[in-house]
Amino acid sequence: YVVDRKRMGGDPLRAHEPNDAQISCIKFLLDSNNVPFACFAVWGPFHLRNIKRMFFSRWVLGPGGVFQHREFKGPATYEDWEACFMVLRTVLLMLAAAEPQTLDAYREKVIYLHNVDGAAKWALLYQAETRMRRDHFVRLYRRGSEEHSKTEASGKTHDFDPNRPWEWVVSEATNDKEFWSTEFTDLALLVAVDPRATTRVMSDDAPVANAPSTRIVS
Repeated sequence: YVVDRKRMGGDPLRAHEPNDAQISCIKFLLDSNNVPFACFAVWGPFHLRNIKRMFFSRWVLGPGGVFQHREFKGPATYEDWEACFMVLRTVLLMLAAAEPQTLDAYREKVIYLHNVDGAAKWALLYQAETRMRRDHFVRLYRRGSEEHSKTEASGKTHDFDPNRPWEWVVSEATNDKEFWSTEFTDLALLVAVDPRATTRVMSDDAPVANAPSTRIVS
């Protein structure tokens, strides 16, 4: 929090404030050179007060009176997604993994896609955004690392910093037109032309909830 206060000029808003467990999880991933991915089905604001609620809500009474496991689903709306992202943003700033402008530009990219195509296709946009952070970040990391090694060997410089790689990765992710077109824009157009295509373009790796979550706002 001292680092965040110095960088941002004050403490984060309460709704953007992570708890120690969330900070520790992302720090572990960064320290082990893994993608700092947070699943927004379980990650979000007010984490401590929601742990008990989340634990018991994952069990539902099934046939024969047997309790069954229920999968948590992702944010039902852009607003819920943003609430989760802002907590992740705070953690990445605290750990100096990326700059505020870089993280805000990424968020603005999602806002733009939501406003242009995604309001009625939020499930598809959330699927694409999740795949970006979960799957594509590591591809960008590998590309940046390889490009950095080649340019360094030739006596030149590269913006990729091996000691702080995610700043470059997030920036590249924001501007990766091919990824966003392939994973969202082209598919959104296909669904707009033929709604039956929804079942073909939607998978089950990043499902969204049917309604806004109470854990986001309280």
